[in-house]
This record gives sequence, C-alpha cells and structure tokens, in this order.
Amino acid sequence: MIKQILINKDLRHYLKLFLITFLPVCFILLPFYLKLNKLLFLNLNDKGLINIYQNWDGPNYLIVAKSNYDLETTRKLLITNTPDTYFTAHLPLYPYLIRIVSIIIPILPIAGLFVNFVFSFLLNLLFFKFIKDKTKHPYFAVFVFTLFPARIFVTRNIIAPEPMLMFLTLLSLVFADNKMFLKSAVAFSLSILTKLQNIVILPAFFIYYILQDIKRKLNKQTILKYLYLAIPVTAVFLVFYFYYLKTGDFFIYFKVQELNNLQMSLPFSQFDKTAVWVDNIWLEEIIFYYLFLFFAGITLIEQKKHLYGFAVLIYTAFLTTLPHNDIVRFSSSVIPFVYLAFAKIFDSRAFRLAFILTLPAIYFFTLNFILHNQAPVADWSYLWFSR
Repeated sequence: MIKQILINKDLRHYLKLFLITFLPVCFILLPFYLKLNKLLFLNLNDKGLINIYQNWDGPNYLIVAKSNYDLETTRKLLITNTPDTYFTAHLPLYPYLIRIVSIIIPILPIAGLFVNFVFSFLLNLLFFKFIKDKTKHPYFAVFVFTLFPARIFVTRNIIAPEPMLMFLTLLSLVFADNKMFLKSAVAFSLSILTKLQNIVILPAFFIYYILQDIKRKLNKQTILKYLYLAIPVTAVFLVFYFYYLKTGDFFIYFKVQELNNLQMSLPFSQFDKTAVWVDNIWLEEIIFYYLFLFFAGITLIEQKKHLYGFAVLIYTAFLTTLPHNDIVRFSSSVIPFVYLAFAKIFDSRAFRLAFILTLPAIYFFTLNFILHNQAPVADWSYLWFSR
C-alpha cells in the first residue's frame, strides 16, 4: 500500500498536501491532547481538547447547529447574557453543514472540527492549483499559506468557518477568471451564506466584467454573466427572509451587528481606543497590514490580474471601516490573492530560510491565542451531542 502511494504521482501529490494541511494541526492539538501543564515558557491548563472546542466563535456555531435558530431552544443553550437573536450574526451554511455531519458524527464539537478540517484540505488543494504555475516551489507556498498569517492558522485548528469561506471565495473568483460565470456566481453565493461581509467583493466582479466588455459587442453570454450576479444578491435576500421566518424581523442581522458594536464606521476606525472591539493603542501592526494589502491589490492590477486586484482593494477599503482590532481574521477572504501577487517570493532561498526561522513564533502565537480566546461554556452537556 505504502509502496503504491510512493510510486503513484497523483497519490504522492495528495499525500503531500494532506501532510502539509494536517501535520501543523497535529502539533497544535498535541499539547492539549496530552494535557501538558507547561510547554517551555507557556503555561497550559488541564482542560485538554476543550480548549479547542471552546474557542470563539465555535460554541456559537454549535448552538446554531443544534438549535436551528429556534429561539426557544437557543434560550436553553445560551452561554452568555446575549439575547437569543444574537446567533443570527452567524450565517447558516457552516452550522448547517455541522448539523448534517452530526448525523454521522453525533458529538457536535467533533463534527464541527471535521467540517473545518475537510474545507481546510480542499482549500489547500485548490490553492496549489491556483499558485503552482507562479512559483518553482508550490508545495512550500502551500505550507506558508497554511501557517501564515498565524491568526488565520488559528482558525484551521478550531471550530471556525474561515477555511470554508476562503475556499468558496477563491473558487468563485477562479471560476470567473476562467469564464465559468454561473459556477462563479453559485460559489460566491455560498461564500456569502458563510460570512455576509463577502458581499462587498461583488463590485469587483462588475468592474472586471465591464473592463472586459467595454470594447466588445453584447451577446448572450455577456448579458448572462451580469444576470448571474443577481444570484448572490438573491442569496442575501433569502438569508434575511429566513431570519424573518425564524425571528419575525427581516433586518435582525443588522440590529444584532449594531448590538455587537460591529456596524461599519468611518475609515480607519480601528484607531479609536474607545471602540468596544479595540480598547488598545498598540495597533501599529495594522498599519503594516493595510500597507501589505493595498500593495498586493495594486501589484495584482499591474500584473494584469484585474479581478483579484479589485477584490483585494475593495475588500481592504471595507476592512478600514470595521471598528475591530482582529483585522487579520476579517481579511481571510482575500488572503489567497495576496499570495498570488507575491508568488515569486517563494523562489527566494532567503525567504524560505526566514520563514523556517519564524515557525516557533507562529507555533507559540497559535497556542497562546487558543488558550486565551475562550468562550465561557460552563456546561458542555447541552452542546456535546447533536440530539
């Protein structure tokens, strides 16, 4: 069996990507599984894998998966003093996939991790195809993509929708770039059903299509590709209507976002220490991050990769309006396109060595973040089993 895998080129390819995807996760999970009290300088605890299950916003997605947005059921599962309608902030695609998987894997947190791990692997498969012709070291590019930014790597280890969001966003833009417009619209709609803020990327499709067609005669395919963009808008409407059926309020999502202090504000509102989700003056790294994102978007446009460049620039402009200090996580949708802009850097021996030297920092950042980003779940008996 092992010999057959080593001989077969395709199997070797999938095995490499499997190991790149899951070996780093195993190194993160291992200290928790072993219930180590300390790892070098880092104090751990005896909660074991509960540290993984309990990371924000994992328990919230489990509540949705179990309650199906039923307010009466939600009230029994509340882990904080938030109102029962708060969970409409978490869109249905990811928790409903957890709900479906829990038919086979009845332990809800494990079902949540399983869905995340599957999409993490699919994301790496797609990203390899996306980047392989742009660098001589595509497997190393996937390795870096898996681990960096470290804040995104955290989401690959917990119950979180970001890997699925990144996969669907990348898939939708790749489809559009290859003139598969209907498939692109469907994939983009699914990304919106994962995280609603992805809708802000929609203008990138319009601008890209207009630039393509400005000197062309209209034909059936041209008209259809614009009409297909109504599908994501329809998806948003269907989510709001679904929430109306569940809560009696068509605009409950926006009211919850306002309650959660996550409504859009003026550009660069992260630099207001009095904002609820900021409360910090040590945020200079966000400036570097914005510089990096804007540079990537402009670079992609200079490289004639217009769709990806527009997506990065528009989404980054949106990020500046979020009064939150977790900008890296919010940027997850466009991270693959940033890698496309700078793909040649993976051919640099100096960069490869520098990244290897940075691995301990990524590892301890991830462990430390998971340890201290815990939801207050006092009783797991309500969320442990799907039924």
